[in-house]
Amino acid sequence: MSQQKPQGVIQVEQNVEKVRKQITDFKQNRIMRNKARQMRTESVASFPFLRDSILPNDDLYKPFERLEKTSETIRRQHGQTIFDRVKNYLALLAAQSLYPSGDLTQQVIVRILDQQILIQLVPKYLSNQQQPIQQLEDFAKFVFVNCAFPASQQAIDFYYPSDANALFDPQNIQQVAVLVSNITDIDLQANPGKIFICGAQVMSNQEIFEAKYDHFTQENSVELWIILARFCNEHQAINSIDLLPDWINDYVKYDNPIPLPNEFLNQCVCQKQLETLRMMMGLYPTDVKKHDVTSAIIPQPILDVLMQMPVWYQNKVIQLAYLADSFVIGEIDEEGIHVKCPATQEGIKALCRKYT
Repeated sequence: MSQQKPQGVIQVEQNVEKVRKQITDFKQNRIMRNKARQMRTESVASFPFLRDSILPNDDLYKPFERLEKTSETIRRQHGQTIFDRVKNYLALLAAQSLYPSGDLTQQVIVRILDQQILIQLVPKYLSNQQQPIQQLEDFAKFVFVNCAFPASQQAIDFYYPSDANALFDPQNIQQVAVLVSNITDIDLQANPGKIFICGAQVMSNQEIFEAKYDHFTQENSVELWIILARFCNEHQAINSIDLLPDWINDYVKYDNPIPLPNEFLNQCVCQKQLETLRMMMGLYPTDVKKHDVTSAIIPQPILDVLMQMPVWYQNKVIQLAYLADSFVIGEIDEEGIHVKCPATQEGIKALCRKYT
């Protein structure tokens, strides 16, 4: 017969198990809070491309490492890659007029995997105020990158170099302004570089884009190409990506895109026109390997539908899935870190509309 444990031993074991459970619950709750905080922060920016892999559950980001903790060897070997990637992450946020404040080395996490480096930006706080160029200079120095920064000392000029000066001189606003009685009266083809005033208010590109949406559905709409060029020239993200016609995908996809038409090229003054257009859609400017995009983070039925949709939907859903604690099939819902979505194109579009 097995000997019965003394009551005192049983009590100690129960207490140990209770404490172990409390520690486990505490760690899990802390992870949940961290995930929820990060989702709230990045949802303000509509989930642009800020990472190439799943955000780690560990509150210390293991197996990733904060850049500030990495060895000099890693920073010297991968410094240029890290700097270029983070610069584009910051540019994507800047297109939303959002800027991470503070030391960037504390907000970038990296991991070496199969001789590749994975890089994520994990912004703690997003300000609507541009940060001093010194922030970028310090970051470049930390990763051993020599870089020429703009004389303007404006980070936005570094993110989006232009082949032209300001689109118009505020001193001559009467020469570039067009008055309209209704926003739908705006004729972009006749006045591609003008600003439009309606009801004493200057109309933003976003307002024009949404108001004239019906005019842009026809394939190769000249007015659509003009408004897209305006978004690029003014470094403004397109918030309503669900209003982009699907045919645009052929021009911005990463795999053998169609050359952009002259209607766009003649109006866009950016040095890297295709890359800038992608960024205004929340996309990374060039093709970057996205890790972990499997049924482990997105249910296979949703993934199958998603991969048949334009690249801007793929990007937003994958970025959302990288952050979410769970992503399941169901009616549109988002409760903190738990996301539900139907396995249909309309369901995916509706999910993306929640973050515009």
